[in-house]
Amino acid sequence: MMRTIIIAAFLAIFFIAGCSPLSHQTHAPTAVKKKLVIGMSTGFYPFSMMDKSGQLIGHDIDLSNELGKYLNMEVEFQGFDSIANMVSAVHTNKVDMLASAIAITEKRQEIMNFSDPYFETYTSVVVNSNNKDIWDWQELDKPGVIIGVSLGSTGDTAAQKYFKAATIKKFEGPALLGQAMLNGQVDAILHSSTWVTVFKVYNPDSVRILTTNLGEPVLVGLGVSKGNPELLDKVNTFLKQYKASGAAAKNYDKWFVDDAWRDLVEPKKYN
Repeated sequence: MMRTIIIAAFLAIFFIAGCSPLSHQTHAPTAVKKKLVIGMSTGFYPFSMMDKSGQLIGHDIDLSNELGKYLNMEVEFQGFDSIANMVSAVHTNKVDMLASAIAITEKRQEIMNFSDPYFETYTSVVVNSNNKDIWDWQELDKPGVIIGVSLGSTGDTAAQKYFKAATIKKFEGPALLGQAMLNGQVDAILHSSTWVTVFKVYNPDSVRILTTNLGEPVLVGLGVSKGNPELLDKVNTFLKQYKASGAAAKNYDKWFVDDAWRDLVEPKKYN
């Protein structure tokens, strides 16, 4: 009987010791560098694009890589062909965040969190260069006029808000939108001023940018999954330091003031 009691007591002590939190402290945790999965467009010049060797380059690529260094995380990029698909990916947690000049809108804020703004753009209007009679976007809002937009973009949102009489036609991504403009499928297109500027550079004789922008300035932020508020806080802290250090200004100059990057990529082909 005494032997049974001693064995039972020994087993109880062994079990308690094994379950104690102190028992786990004898092994140092293994340091694992986590991965940050970022969704982006592979053809949004000059924010995110493929160079001639197949490497991702661009303003938001450099920004994302610096964020990865700050967080001590490996950055993995996932490419998408439209903004709508990118937004869906972060909403369903297929990616941790988005970094491809994603405009901050109320509708998008319902399904993902946004960082503090790091860029400002506008919704610009482009018409065929042969159309010399149109100088203001309001002149386009009439029956028979077809306005092209990229599905899920701020241009899409602006078209729904401002155009009541014209027909709105949606395309999967800016590349198809540009093709539609050059092929005569639409009378005008709406997109961010940064994309429109590059589009004009590659098609100087074919298109004309109207001098009047559509609506208010558009603020751009990094889109973060709603299930990761901790990441959002870290991203905002990084952006403050990134700006204060002067790195943000240097990155802007590299991609929006200098034009050396255009030699690194294939010319945009919209037709």
